[in-house]
Amino acid sequence: MDNKEISQAVIGRLPRYFRYLGELKDDGIVFLFTRMWAKINRMPRHREPIEVITYPKGLVRAQFYRGFTIKSGDEILAEA
Repeated sequence: MDNKEISQAVIGRLPRYFRYLGELKDDGIVFLFTRMWAKINRMPRHREPIEVITYPKGLVRAQFYRGFTIKSGDEILAEA
């Protein structure tokens, strides 16, 4: 697959979180979830600040398992 540049017009139409993923990648910070089950208590509201906490949950061969908690203040919105 060719490594092609994405035009600024296309990037500008992407939701902010997709653009932010590119910034994380540029900084060398990326998580790839291939399969995941999560308990979602509620979705965050528009512009509600959230905190994502990740932690190691195990290792099997080349698979590194991580757990996470998504919080808004003291309320847990989701966890896996």
